Amino acid sequence: MSSSQQKPFWQDAVYNRLRHHGIDLFAYVPDGGHAATINRALADPDTTAIPLTNGAEGVPIVAGYHLGGCKGTLLRTERGRMSTRRRYRGAE
Repeated sequence: MSSSQQKPFWQDAVYNRLRHHGIDLFAYVPDGGHAATINRALADPDTTAIPLTNGAEGVPIVAGYHLGGCKGTLLRTERGRMSTRRRYRGAE
């Protein structure tokens, strides 16, 4: 397997850590950066993976799941975070 075909190590580490802590619901916005984690959740018969159209949809789903005594997570992109930090740094 060439290096361009290998899954990034961090995605396996994220998935393994989440499962280790009892996470069994994965609400996600489809994203290339989380593709390996999402695919593992989809393939795992012990988890539920819910595709979303935006991150805001996942907040009440994961919160409700938590209120029911279960553990879930929301996988979404963070595209605006760095540009927001840069904008505020420029205002200092």
